Amino acid sequence: MSQPGAGPAVPVSVVRRGWRVIRLSIRTHPLAHATAIMGANVFALAVVGFTVVVGRVTDEVIVPGLDGGGVSRRSLLVAVATVVGIGVVRGTSIMVRRWFNMLAIARTQRTWRLAVTDRFLDAPLDFHRSRPAGLLLAHADADVEVATAMLMPLAFSMSVVLLAVASLVSLLVVHPLFACVALLLFPTLTALNRRFTSAVEAPAALGQDAVGVLSGIAHESLDAVMVVKTLGRGGEEVDRFTEAARELRGHRLDVGRLRSGYAPVIYALPNLGILVLLVLGSWLVGQGSVSIGDVVRAMSLFSILTLPMEILGYMFQEMPRSVVAMDRINRVLAVSPEARPDPVPAVGDRVAVEFDSVAYAYQSVDKGA
Repeated sequence: MSQPGAGPAVPVSVVRRGWRVIRLSIRTHPLAHATAIMGANVFALAVVGFTVVVGRVTDEVIVPGLDGGGVSRRSLLVAVATVVGIGVVRGTSIMVRRWFNMLAIARTQRTWRLAVTDRFLDAPLDFHRSRPAGLLLAHADADVEVATAMLMPLAFSMSVVLLAVASLVSLLVVHPLFACVALLLFPTLTALNRRFTSAVEAPAALGQDAVGVLSGIAHESLDAVMVVKTLGRGGEEVDRFTEAARELRGHRLDVGRLRSGYAPVIYALPNLGILVLLVLGSWLVGQGSVSIGDVVRAMSLFSILTLPMEILGYMFQEMPRSVVAMDRINRVLAVSPEARPDPVPAVGDRVAVEFDSVAYAYQSVDKGA
């Protein structure tokens, strides 16, 4: 069975450790991941093609219609058919991407849960004595869920590279100044995402550890509920749980504060780029360098780029929590397994018992003594 890791994580950057988690999942279930990424890349090309069509429709159908010159029936039908055709391609690619991406995530979770469970069965008794049952449950459940959280936007994020290249080429064809705006925007977003992942790693790690502590307290209290009630220790158990929950809440709030500082800037930059394109495009239209359709094409491209960049930002935001959870899983898998004893042979429903040379005797007691 494939295992999520071969030992404790080496202290390297969050991004590198995140890519290790991604590569491991892709190697384990390559077909589902490859199909999802293919669907995402088709979507990226359809997005760029849609903006080109919007620009052409603006110049050849909308502007002539508003100017009073009118358009032919054939031009209108061709425009509608092209827009509908690209819409069908986009919709189909989204279905393929989402279906196979979720399939890959579900299979990865199954593989990692089985690996953790098998190691629990093979681990020596000292391993189980030193860890509460709640922590073991957290490894097999919460840690696996969090470790695969960054895989949710994986297929879409992988297509961002193709989308960025195709967008730059499309903007360069329209006008070099439009491409310059994109060249300033993309590196800025990348730098902000990298800074966020570095800043959020420590509180994310503490938060994931707190989840294990909280799960352990809950399991211990419920497992020994009769002892707790008999000794009248319910109040103390509630206090223990409350303190652990308060600590978890503090770490989660730390992550939330960091996210609230970075996320608005990351989400606002593409919209700021649209405003810059509007001002720049108005000036270029006045100079006669570009048409109205070219400006609409560039602005449409930037408006569509907002969602992929948000998805990419989400993956980087989830990466610290995922790599921390993966480190916890790897520590479990790093435990040396104990050899399983040979199973006891099965015994039938009826067993014949034979006594041979068996004697029984007892010493009588003298009641009068």
